[in-house]
Amino acid sequence: MKGGTPPRKVKSYVRTVSVLPTGNGSSNCDLYFTADLVNIEQALSNVPVGNYLRLSATSGGRIIASDTSGALCASLDAIEVQELLICMSQGNRYRGRLRHDRASVDVQKIR
Repeated sequence: MKGGTPPRKVKSYVRTVSVLPTGNGSSNCDLYFTADLVNIEQALSNVPVGNYLRLSATSGGRIIASDTSGALCASLDAIEVQELLICMSQGNRYRGRLRHDRASVDVQKIR
């Protein structure tokens, strides 16, 4: 039987990426969830539905939402806030898209 040349081994440049767990057991910080807004300020009324709010951690362990000009709009109230704080302390950034009810945001990681 004529086989010709033996098959060539193809070199792969793909390498496995491992993600270290965070302090609370989560596998990564690619978070997406809906959070209720509390302590709503007047500035939130100027933000159109569907626009994004800047999320930032305070020294008191809370997450605040601000409009694009930096005006405080509200605070986040969610079970995931602790995980979000851990991920923010690792340098990840997040934003919240204002939902149609104007009382909650969809939190997502900024890539």
